[in-house]
Amino acid sequence: MKTFLFTLQTGSGKTYTMGTAFDVSGEDDDLVGIVPRAVEHLFIGIQQQQQAAHEKGEIPPEFKVNAQFMEVLLLLFRAVND
Repeated sequence: MKTFLFTLQTGSGKTYTMGTAFDVSGEDDDLVGIVPRAVEHLFIGIQQQQQAAHEKGEIPPEFKVNAQFMEVLLLLFRAVND
């Protein structure tokens, strides 16, 4: 399991870069953030492995994916802890 923590200055573009601040319909690849890209990459890889096994006449591998994404706003965090 890997954990990534981003702590940067307010207004530096974290939310935009991660891909949660705009429409993630995928119509414009330049506007898709890291999270949607990573999820798409993961599921394409799963599909490719299952298809390869099917083509070889093997039992396709099964996958279980668990994911969590949480965005904590500092102002809200301070208000809750005061």
